[in-house]
Amino acid sequence: MISVYTMIMIRIIIQLLVCQSLILIVFFYSDFESVSLISRNKTLDEFNINELGFEKIKNKEIYIPIKIPSYINLLKISVFFRIIKEIRKCKLLVINYPSVIGTYVFLLNCILRKKYVVEVAADADQFSQKKLGFIFSFIIRKIFPSIVKKSVGAIYVSKYLENKYKSPNSIVASNVFVENIVNREVSDNRLIDKDIVNITFIGGINKRKGISVIVEAINILVNKGVNNLSVKLIGGHADSNYNELIEQFKLNKVIKLEGILNRKAVIDVLSKTDIYIQPSLTEGIPRATIEALSFGIPVVATKLPGFYEILNDDVLIDVSNSEQLADKIFQLLNDIEFYNNEVVRNLTMAGNYLNVNLHKRRCDFYSHLRVSI
Repeated sequence: MISVYTMIMIRIIIQLLVCQSLILIVFFYSDFESVSLISRNKTLDEFNINELGFEKIKNKEIYIPIKIPSYINLLKISVFFRIIKEIRKCKLLVINYPSVIGTYVFLLNCILRKKYVVEVAADADQFSQKKLGFIFSFIIRKIFPSIVKKSVGAIYVSKYLENKYKSPNSIVASNVFVENIVNREVSDNRLIDKDIVNITFIGGINKRKGISVIVEAINILVNKGVNNLSVKLIGGHADSNYNELIEQFKLNKVIKLEGILNRKAVIDVLSKTDIYIQPSLTEGIPRATIEALSFGIPVVATKLPGFYEILNDDVLIDVSNSEQLADKIFQLLNDIEFYNNEVVRNLTMAGNYLNVNLHKRRCDFYSHLRVSI
């Protein structure tokens, strides 16, 4: 049990691209009094918040002091001075990196010189697949080591990132977590013999997540005579009309674009999923992949550092290689021993991402840091 410390008058700013109230609670357990978020944000009603699978933050000590609906707002003089004001008020700055706003805040802080922590969430190529992303990736690669080196501490989502961007005061504690493990029994029968095999992907419906690779791989399997697949692509923010690609391969009855689902619907899909696929071109450690592990679902992903940390080499494929993705799915369909081994292994791996364990690690880090500042 983590005890609640006596609150003291310390104000902290945390900049996050995706805010989760459970992550923010860490600061209150670590003797910080309040949290201000400097992040892109927009106003949603309660219904839309629930539809997106989030919960409204009810803690009155968590503030969103500046309206930043898009990055273009960072060019406004009023926003510039508001951010400076917030930085000056804070005792500790926490910068989620790599991010656009994180870079902006860091550059301002080079003048203001507030002590800060870096939460290293991904590698420098995080934006490489986005429009003009190569420019921002170039900037990030140049300043990333300096951002970490000048910080008073760093938290990494993976050991790989800790080794690459070194800090003398660091821990590995992923901001991706699960609340529990859902036990899955091993099977006596091959998936290929089932009436329906459910394959799932969750994430942005865009090039960076490998959506076209998925469609091409499923087409290869169908052409091989695999006719019992049901593929659900869950997510939004499409960068192309993937329905046209699906229609081009005549896979309308096989692949469904489900859009953004609420939390309950996602859990329902995962509970029925036989194989989870994440053929990303760039990635940290995706939340959906960890959740798939917590359901004991065999996962196929790409040969990226974050996936090497959580998956067997046997289920990793080259980036943008639809043939390898098809081959790996086909192996899981036909090799019941291989499939069952992945079920058992993934349930064990998911235990490393239980919130109760990660929460304590983060609390200990910030509690010790608070004493030193």
